[in-house]
Amino acid sequence: MKKFIPFYALLVSLLILTGCKTTEWSNYPYDFSCDVFAPPYPPCVIDVSGDGFKYKGQFEACKADVRNCDLALQNWSRCANDDARTLLNNINDEVVVAFNCLEQKFMGDAVDVALVCPKVSIPRNIELYSSGSQAAVLVYADTIEFSANVPVCVRGDHNETKLTYESGCREPLRAFLDASNSDSAQQQYDRFVGWLNAETRQRANTVVEQFNCVAERKYSCRMPIF
Repeated sequence: MKKFIPFYALLVSLLILTGCKTTEWSNYPYDFSCDVFAPPYPPCVIDVSGDGFKYKGQFEACKADVRNCDLALQNWSRCANDDARTLLNNINDEVVVAFNCLEQKFMGDAVDVALVCPKVSIPRNIELYSSGSQAAVLVYADTIEFSANVPVCVRGDHNETKLTYESGCREPLRAFLDASNSDSAQQQYDRFVGWLNAETRQRANTVVEQFNCVAERKYSCRMPIF
């Protein structure tokens, strides 16, 4: 993976501009709300003609767009991080409640038939951060499992008996709640954050590289698909 290079270090130090233009150049309207989709690259960094920037105002407006894109990417990364952490923390808390309830229900030789243990609900939007997601650009390989790896015995309509709980449910629950286990909520979150940080750096660097490509009037500055 390429080392992240600060924005200012990647900008070209000199740009020879022809002519002048007093008209204001518009900027791309970046949205800094917490959207699930990563912000798009600024259109000004695409130039297949090799003409580059013809006016200083055009150059400055695009440079501002690149900065705003970087800020939007950082905001998207923070929002995705916070959302994934909240989702997984809530799921983990529900698993703890279900596990403690089942332990109480099947404690000793007797079974507390009157005790009804809650099921763990998997939020629908967890799929936005899962490896099974097909949502636009949000395909996260090997990060968060589609059902957050919550054991099936505490999801849906599964009703456990003492035998099925002790033989096939207790240990998977303990494994899920063990933060050192790869299937745990903590480990899934850590993998996701690692991917998210790398993806954010890659996107930011790519936009700056494309800006430099246009500024240096290189032919066919096509933006790679994010």
